[in-house]
Amino acid sequence: MKPLHFTLGTVCNVRIQRHLQHAVNKGEEPVLLCRVGDVPPDCRHQVWIPGWSSVQVETYSRDRWVDYMIPHGGDKLGLRSTFKKYGCDVIHAHNLEAAYYAAHTGLPVVFDDWEFYLKYLHYRPLIDVNNPTRHFLGLMNCNPLGLPLKLLNRHRSTWVMEALLKAVPVIVTNRYVKEAYEMLGGHAYFVPNVPLIREREDALEEPVEKEKVTTTGYVGTIANDNRRNKLRNMEGIPELWRRRDA
Repeated sequence: MKPLHFTLGTVCNVRIQRHLQHAVNKGEEPVLLCRVGDVPPDCRHQVWIPGWSSVQVETYSRDRWVDYMIPHGGDKLGLRSTFKKYGCDVIHAHNLEAAYYAAHTGLPVVFDDWEFYLKYLHYRPLIDVNNPTRHFLGLMNCNPLGLPLKLLNRHRSTWVMEALLKAVPVIVTNRYVKEAYEMLGGHAYFVPNVPLIREREDALEEPVEKEKVTTTGYVGTIANDNRRNKLRNMEGIPELWRRRDA
């Protein structure tokens, strides 16, 4: 089976790269459709996979209406033509917006939900918590409808996600999300998010003396004011460590 990896507004992060490298390891030439600037040399995230030269990449220009899941006619991003060009069997959508777009093409789709999107959009800040004034002014300067569209997207995200759960199979990374989606009538499949062998080998190249208990942790991206961002709220974790003598 040959999947077409499709992302909408998400850079080619490590999880997508794992899928691509896994395909390369099997002797395949994986296909990726993403936005211009989200792949090397412009990608903000370092592309580490050694098989990148074997990845067949197609790009599209940004369309704000597509980004905000506004219904539209046609196939603005060329998903159908890319699917046909490379003889793909299924679309592997890597975020909610990509799954929504792909589902409307009538092509076979599987949605890889590694953010628990049913809840994620409700916690994601509408403005930059580090500099709300600058973010708001920048948003309004580039698109006066930016903030209203974000509000609309948040309002619609729940029923869009619930509709997708009944229309396409969903891959999730933990059993809790799987159970939550199945309660809504979705077809969810639990696939643990684990590093590839190469990642583990790279991590173990240099010997490191490890403590017997976990002494550090990481939750998301560090923000200047974590209390204002529910996705990064770490309150209570230090106390949990103290109780566990970690």
